[in-house]
Amino acid sequence: MKRKATGLFVALLILNLGGVAYPNDDFMKYPTIPDIFDEEPIVKEIGVLKEPPGGILLGGDCSDFIDLSGLPLPIEQAGSTIGATNDYGPYSARPTFWWGYWYSLSSAGPDVTYKWTAPAHGSYTISVCESDYDNCLQIYDFTCPDEPVTADNFIIGADDVCVDNVELRHISLTQGEEILIVVDGYGNNSGNFVLRIYETLINDIDWFIETQMEMFHVPGIAACIVKDDSIDWTGSYGYANIEDSIHVADSTLFYLASISKTFVGVAMMKLWEDSLFALDDDINDYLPFSVRNPAHPSIPITFRMLMVHTSGISNNWDIIYPLITWGADSPIPMGVFLEEFLTPGGMYYEPQNYNSWAPGTQHAYSNIGAALGGYLVKVINPDSLPFDQYCNNYIFDSLGMDETAWFLSGLDTNNIAIPYSWSGSQFVRYPHSGIPYYPAAQLRTSSVQLARHLIATMQYGQIEGVRILDSASVDLMTTVQYPGISPNCGLFWFYLYWGDRMVWGHSGGWWGALTAMYYYPEENNGVVYLSNADYHNPEAGYGTGTIVDHLFERAAGPHGFVAGIVTGPASDPIDHVYANTIGYSRMDYSNPAGEYYIGGLVANIYDVYFYHPAYVGTVVTDVTVSLADTTYLDITLRSICDYVTGDVNGSDSYNGLDITYGVAFFKGGPAPTYECECPPHGTWFVSGDVNGSCSYNGLDITYGVAYFKGGPAPIPCPDCPAGD
Repeated sequence: MKRKATGLFVALLILNLGGVAYPNDDFMKYPTIPDIFDEEPIVKEIGVLKEPPGGILLGGDCSDFIDLSGLPLPIEQAGSTIGATNDYGPYSARPTFWWGYWYSLSSAGPDVTYKWTAPAHGSYTISVCESDYDNCLQIYDFTCPDEPVTADNFIIGADDVCVDNVELRHISLTQGEEILIVVDGYGNNSGNFVLRIYETLINDIDWFIETQMEMFHVPGIAACIVKDDSIDWTGSYGYANIEDSIHVADSTLFYLASISKTFVGVAMMKLWEDSLFALDDDINDYLPFSVRNPAHPSIPITFRMLMVHTSGISNNWDIIYPLITWGADSPIPMGVFLEEFLTPGGMYYEPQNYNSWAPGTQHAYSNIGAALGGYLVKVINPDSLPFDQYCNNYIFDSLGMDETAWFLSGLDTNNIAIPYSWSGSQFVRYPHSGIPYYPAAQLRTSSVQLARHLIATMQYGQIEGVRILDSASVDLMTTVQYPGISPNCGLFWFYLYWGDRMVWGHSGGWWGALTAMYYYPEENNGVVYLSNADYHNPEAGYGTGTIVDHLFERAAGPHGFVAGIVTGPASDPIDHVYANTIGYSRMDYSNPAGEYYIGGLVANIYDVYFYHPAYVGTVVTDVTVSLADTTYLDITLRSICDYVTGDVNGSDSYNGLDITYGVAFFKGGPAPTYECECPPHGTWFVSGDVNGSCSYNGLDITYGVAYFKGGPAPIPCPDCPAGD
């Protein structure tokens, strides 16, 4: 059975591609529309898959490919594999360069082919994410009319990148390079698709975002790019209210979901700065009720544990899901809910409200723990202000977040984006909602207001001369607290890979809400992304990931490049060498002239790896790349010398017969059966060298005789060791 992949954003494969799970386990248990609405769900169809050209049977192999060369970018080509044959794949083993998942039935379905010629040196994306069937992608060197050979011409392939569909991003191509694109299917799947080809860092950001929204069914988006101490770019797309045709604006309010927790962190740290508690204090010293894990009653739960999600307080969805109020704020006071949930005998108490392990020993994301942090703000602040009022007075006012609130009752609901899900063909409207543990998820604000919060964090606690937190507090919040237990968690902030960047921030998900707020300290830029797409839709999750990644790319500025020529020991160009920047996932293959061109690089110092099965893999370190510039790096690869040390007669072993053969050779007999090109020594009988001199002469005969009489073992030439 084929194992399915989740979306980039939802799981941070985070495409992650970094091994860090999406820092939010909200609402995975109930991915269905609630059946307790006061009104019937409203549905409206606003986008469907484009139909393929009528009456055109698309190509399947070199005899009937479709040539897209010369079309202006971006290219959008509707097509279908229905009625086609399978001409490429499946493969008996995972190809060397394959993205996403690979299965034995990957590329086993009907396929169609396209030729495309790169119009310029650049980094390109090739996508069939908008498809109605489970598909795959493969790219070959264009060799038609001769069919490409997998061993020599296969460039890259993929399966299950954007959920069941595929795109290949940051494919570096040189000007005039010709490729064969194969749109394939998993198993015997066939169907309709839209093939898109565009520059990865496309200048038309509106086209990119709107295309992602169409492909991944996102109704509305508001986003910002932040650089240093200001907002550098804002964009608003799609609908805040589909039924009334109200478009998203910069001022549209969105449900933040778990990004809300970062404000809990700010509120708690303000009280910490006033020495009203210590991070490792027992929270029971401050609460009006006792909070103890029943399995570990003697172990205190601390403030730091709440903020790093090691408290052991669980999200018992059997209890808290029915407490969601649809269409209004929750009528249950936060303090009442927490006491009834966390203390034995409470209305909402179960032993399962705590994990079985001891507090502080494991990491488990906890919404209730975050809400408890918000409640502690209420009981600790000197004026006993409710948590929401404390945030208004000491955070939102200072940040200039004038239309930001924890409750629907404090906002103009006409300015709040309606939450939606995607049914497979239509958007389905959810009502707004309220929860009794509201500090964990319920804040609503706009993208430009949230960007001010991000700027203040990036500027170590201040914005426009107004200080929100001390710099030491921000530094502590964005420092991993328990490396051995929670290696990616600060104080309600997460440190993780987003694409190729290690960023600090938080994501959020809820019914009809997908959000992200992250910044990249190395470049001091960040991204705010708010949408009213459904957290339970993995396609929308993947689309969120690609958009946020693209915004980070734009924030970095014009890309840099590494380019050069790959040659062999005789200065001959080597075709099909894989060149890759280690740790940043940008790659290219050399062409028949040995030329390669790695694009899509941010300013940094890289290690560049070169691989070809017939040559020794080589890493060039400390390659400096600047924005909008090309670093030229020519490289000579050494041939792999595949031999057995001492074997000069071709027997694949070293024994006394090789001594006899060697003596005969030096007396004018037949030459050794193997020679290899081994710089800087030229081409020579490398297998005959047994004393490490990087030459073959009579001393090797003497050394070999001594070895067979119990002397030292053979020593190959260190410049070209056997089987390197």
